[in-house]
Amino acid sequence: MKILVIDDAATVRAELVATLRQIGHTCDEAADVDAALFALASNTYAAAVLDLVLDRDPGPLHAALALRGVPVLLVSGAEPTRLPAVARERGWSYLAKPWEPDALVAAVQRLIEGGRSSDVTGQQSAIRRDPD
Repeated sequence: MKILVIDDAATVRAELVATLRQIGHTCDEAADVDAALFALASNTYAAAVLDLVLDRDPGPLHAALALRGVPVLLVSGAEPTRLPAVARERGWSYLAKPWEPDALVAAVQRLIEGGRSSDVTGQQSAIRRDPD
């Protein structure tokens, strides 16, 4: 399946993509709102993994994802109290950073299979990552 990974932190984006590719997904990457909008305009995605905090107002991106019916896994470490509220408001699933690879894989698989689990939360990881 083709997944769009949107995160402004290059190292986090690379880890997300590497984890998803290990289980056979094809991934496109976007580092900012404009790149993500361009990708959505020219491709079809089974799901998107989206960072909560991006370079500018993500409203147009959120609208484009909803318009295209792309299931979203919202990820963040910067605003852990805001993460569940934003995800629930949009009917998205969420995963707190730092995430465990197994939790990421499970959450993305549920999205692709049509399930929704907005109560997914990340476990602390032994791997240290930037919060966002």
